[in-house]
Amino acid sequence: DITDVAAGFEHAFSAHGLLTLSAYHRSQDQEAFSGSILGQRESEFLSQASTIPSNVAGASMGWAMNRGGAIPLLSFGVDVQPIETEEHRLAFNRNGSLQRESNLTGSQQFAGLFGQASWRPSERLEILASARVDSYKSYDGSERITNGAQTQYPERSSTQFDPRVSFRYALADRTALRGAAYRAFKAPTLRDLYRSNQMGTSVALANPFLEPETLVGAELGVDWTSDRAHAEVSLFRSDIDGLQARAPVPGQPNAFRFLNLGKSRSQGVEAMADVRFTPRWSLNLGYTYSDAVVIEDPNPALEGNLIPEVVPHIGSIALRYSGRDATAAIVRYRVLSSPYGEAANLTPSPSYRVPDIAVSRPILSWLDAYASLENAFDEEYFYVLSPTMTRSGQPRTLSFGVRMNIATARHRG
Repeated sequence: DITDVAAGFEHAFSAHGLLTLSAYHRSQDQEAFSGSILGQRESEFLSQASTIPSNVAGASMGWAMNRGGAIPLLSFGVDVQPIETEEHRLAFNRNGSLQRESNLTGSQQFAGLFGQASWRPSERLEILASARVDSYKSYDGSERITNGAQTQYPERSSTQFDPRVSFRYALADRTALRGAAYRAFKAPTLRDLYRSNQMGTSVALANPFLEPETLVGAELGVDWTSDRAHAEVSLFRSDIDGLQARAPVPGQPNAFRFLNLGKSRSQGVEAMADVRFTPRWSLNLGYTYSDAVVIEDPNPALEGNLIPEVVPHIGSIALRYSGRDATAAIVRYRVLSSPYGEAANLTPSPSYRVPDIAVSRPILSWLDAYASLENAFDEEYFYVLSPTMTRSGQPRTLSFGVRMNIATARHRG
């Protein structure tokens, strides 16, 4: 059960300044179950049942200035995001009797400062420079066994400076060259830090000493636009230091632990095209190829392996319809090739194909209704996390609701 609330506010103090504020809160209550297998898959029993409530909140504030001249845009801001979660876990033996009861807790705090400036040295060239200072802390990690021991996990924190420089140069009226170079980081999740789990005959072990990933990347692309079509092709490369992934525990064939695996490289090409046949109908095509491998690791046997859960080939085709009354519909078909789910590349996950459908229609001038159906044919697919442990993909999922434009509603009222 997920409850999501978000709100935003914008105010223009003058023709050259804009203040934006946003905030959101999400609460989630999850029930999770795991089974264990006896013998040579002779029978399976419920080994673990958990209730996992969590809360995440966030807020951001930004200020943008249109200045004109060679530096037409300046902006800066701040954002924060605290996360809290806990798990009440019951473990059962093969006879169904309660074997152990425990509580697992953990929290994270994220904060960032960011700024951006646009520079137009000529009419054809725009250069955009931006930077973030990100700080995160994981804390209050503990596991308490009812009538038993309590484990307190260490706090972890990190601060990183992440710059980015991008450019766009108009080669001609319809063609432009663009590129970017950047640095980023990814903190470990609370699940990877604290939550161990058993599925089937395999055990996935948490690691409270996980460090963040650091990425340095660049891309170069070409855009082409006409009255009825748009196409773009991009080459990319990124190098990650401290790659977080699931790796086998030496001497324990059915145990896997989240580790920082050293260094990885991901490079490839992405192509997209959008063609409008009529004012109402358009077609979108997309393809991504990613060659993502481990290039340096404390375990030399993992070097040269594909990065877990990175799909090498992804293709998509979508047909869109736009009605005169702002009714919109889209049918999309996605094809994903076979990836590996763990660093040893022992067993590949199967490829799969998923169709999605989405529609929206205005009810009033300020109120829209929408619905989306993901995995419309209920394709059954899964990811192999280890030779004896898998995770199911998303089943058929229907979402629907309404969207209200408060500013329009107030104006009409």
